[in-house]
Amino acid sequence: MKNYLIIICLAILNNLAIGQEMNSKSSDPYPFVNVLKLSPIELGRSEFQVSYERYFKNRAQSIFIAPSIFLSSQGEETKDGFQLFVQYRFYLSHLFVENNNTLGMYNIGFYAAPYVTGLTYKETYEQGIYDPSSGENVYNLIDDKVNAIEGGALMGVQFDITSRIVLDFYLGGGIRKSNFESSGDSFSQGGIGLFDLAYTGVKPRIGLQIGITF
Repeated sequence: MKNYLIIICLAILNNLAIGQEMNSKSSDPYPFVNVLKLSPIELGRSEFQVSYERYFKNRAQSIFIAPSIFLSSQGEETKDGFQLFVQYRFYLSHLFVENNNTLGMYNIGFYAAPYVTGLTYKETYEQGIYDPSSGENVYNLIDDKVNAIEGGALMGVQFDITSRIVLDFYLGGGIRKSNFESSGDSFSQGGIGLFDLAYTGVKPRIGLQIGITF
């Protein structure tokens, strides 16, 4: 599945390059139509996410792609994975600085977006099991594997603090389907929670990113 996600990402980037060439010939009045962003929220779970947004039609629409890499190694405990998060945004309104109602910012844009996510992930960790014969915990290495897809819708607001610095916040949710395999008993350790990668069901999604335009 990881190879399929990489191929999809490359295909989207190719289409973006074609779109950029076409837009360069148009009379777009806004100087910057590309945004590169980083997300600080995911770093807490050993995930590095960088995203790219490309505006179309004088910022009326955009495509947003965010590949993520999971990577961690502490002794025999490891995390390794790849995720691709794609949105197609429809900007409902823009409040540019010339309108004198942007709270001192260059622009405030409100948007709605359908999204899809694909994930492939594996993790190795220690799990303690109580041994009644010895009265002690016995620790074994457990291997978990997750392949997941998710789709849904978001609402968001993007603050152009200046013409070059943006702050992006979105909130929404969708339906997630995960294929989970484990060599241990994850359910005995509290089960699979709403914010676990292996979760299946209705799932909320929230994001906060900061970026620069170019």
